[in-house]
Amino acid sequence: MKSNLEYKGKTLHHFFVQSSTTEIAALWAIEVQGLTSKEIQFVQLRGYKAFSKYPIVEPKSQWTATRYWQQFQNPERLRHIVDTLLIKPGDHVYTPQCSLPFIKILYRSMPNISIHLIEEGTANYIYKVDQPPYRNSFRMKRNEITTALIKLLFGQTAFHKFGPGCFFPSYIGSAFLLSEHANIDFPDEKRIVADFENICAKIAPPQHAKRYASAILVLDPLPPSNDGKITVLKNLISYAENEKSSNARLIIKPHPRDDIACISAIIEDLDLELELSLTPIELLNATHDITELFVGLSSTALYAAMLNIPIKRIDATTNNKTLIKQKIDYLISKIANTPPT
Repeated sequence: MKSNLEYKGKTLHHFFVQSSTTEIAALWAIEVQGLTSKEIQFVQLRGYKAFSKYPIVEPKSQWTATRYWQQFQNPERLRHIVDTLLIKPGDHVYTPQCSLPFIKILYRSMPNISIHLIEEGTANYIYKVDQPPYRNSFRMKRNEITTALIKLLFGQTAFHKFGPGCFFPSYIGSAFLLSEHANIDFPDEKRIVADFENICAKIAPPQHAKRYASAILVLDPLPPSNDGKITVLKNLISYAENEKSSNARLIIKPHPRDDIACISAIIEDLDLELELSLTPIELLNATHDITELFVGLSSTALYAAMLNIPIKRIDATTNNKTLIKQKIDYLISKIANTPPT
């Protein structure tokens, strides 16, 4: 559905969605505030295609560039905000993270809009001010210096952290979260926590959808070389086929950064009859009886645990995220009430 919202005469709520997680968090914000379709616009990022039937708009790809100087006020970008996204004084903006350059443009250039936060993924859980990998990191030291300077120059005293290392001034509104474990160092009065399983249950499956017993293999980003892709895929598929329930068919979820056509071609060359799917786990859960989910570092494991889907952890294809994996494993064990791997 293309956006046909009118610019004048009404307060609009703009939701920046870039994944199923951010979209479900947006749905929670919509539900808890009792918003109607005429008040809502989804702004799709990173090529994500929303499954909700709300008005949609997509910004220019070059508009989301991350160069530092492009985060500041720019007449062309502000004109794009007004003309394309229809954001105006008095509107509400819901963003999955604070480091997005256009969000910085908004709150620096349009202070009379309200900015809220919606959950994005594991960054909402594993980054805490007093714990690794955030504690003692370069990012933390940089933010501490930035915060001190802003306090000194502008007299701001209340700063909040959201995600891996971004501080916001006190005028930031609510944080719409999907679990009580998310952003626990964010001020309690700002946190509005959903019942994730209940929210997902309201996502309607296709009519007459038949439920199949399915095991899901969630891929981390594959190696860049074709030989590396083939080796990793063969090993992971073999492992999942041997470990899955005997009555379950295997569904492979490629990582969004990988080329699904390339993965499909490799599977075809290996003469394997497997289903590839980019469908979010929350939607697959509505149409499949998921017997187990095989996953490495993906945040999918976190949300699968919240849906009581059995998790089987596999070794990640990258070796430099041991600490993050440990923190995710610990959180999953806490949510699912099972021993960490």
